[in-house]
Amino acid sequence: MYHKLFLCTFIGLIVSLSAVAQQQQNIQGRVIDSAGEPIPGVSVILKGTTLGAITNIDGNYTIQAEVPEDGILVFSFIGMETQEQVIAGRVQINVTLQEKVLGLDEVIVVGYGVQKKSVVTASISKVSANDLEKVAPVRIDNA
Repeated sequence: MYHKLFLCTFIGLIVSLSAVAQQQQNIQGRVIDSAGEPIPGVSVILKGTTLGAITNIDGNYTIQAEVPEDGILVFSFIGMETQEQVIAGRVQINVTLQEKVLGLDEVIVVGYGVQKKSVVTASISKVSANDLEKVAPVRIDNA
């Protein structure tokens, strides 16, 4: 009889401890750039999961989920260096993202966007200002 009572108490204790280790909580914070300006649209994801959020116009985000103590938040945005932050029991995580530097010789401007030089597979023509001066176009598309 005492064994059953002890076993039930022990199981209840283990279940309650596991609930404390991973509990639903809000993790929130703000993402800014190196100039201190908020960055809207930053992806904030709990690494290894699909849980996450996007920063609002003020750079603020909130994630409400079961998060492990050793969980890692991944902050990513186009043109910025991706950054990882260990949660470590914190509920407020503010991040400053740094700009990702690209060399100008690595970028090619095309008629419908910008691409890296290494991924362009079509032929490329170079038009200088002198070439444009030689013709008298009526419209820009005629140039």
